[in-house]
Amino acid sequence: MADVLIAPTRPAADRFERYYAEKLWEWIPEVYRDRDGRPEFPGNGTLRALIEIVAGQAATIRRDIDRLWDDEQIALCDDWAVAYIGDLLGTRPVSELNRRGQRVAVARTLFYRRRKGTPVVIEALIRDIGDLDGAVVEGFRRLGRT
Repeated sequence: MADVLIAPTRPAADRFERYYAEKLWEWIPEVYRDRDGRPEFPGNGTLRALIEIVAGQAATIRRDIDRLWDDEQIALCDDWAVAYIGDLLGTRPVSELNRRGQRVAVARTLFYRRRKGTPVVIEALIRDIGDLDGAVVEGFRRLGRT
């Protein structure tokens, strides 16, 4: 069996680890921070090392939450989330091989649903379905008033 090489991931340039490490370190009472830095006490630097580990995990959670926020928007979401958003909207899927087409179809469905019944959508439907230019004129604006 050939060994599978996994490329190491680059560390994120967002500095979340540093931010959370400093924030957590500020929350530790001064007496413990002072003792952790002195060589005469056992476990010199252990508390700071623990804080660094916890800060790394907090940064990972923060990045995951940020990614989830992006996955809620069709323009920013990962490719795997497009099918799920389309399923929620009831969009008929286009070819599995055409990822851009799937994203556009779901985005158009979302556009149509948000503006349902407005002249803008009716004109867009005329353009998208019939490949024609059309103008919608609302009848109530042409009615005479007394």
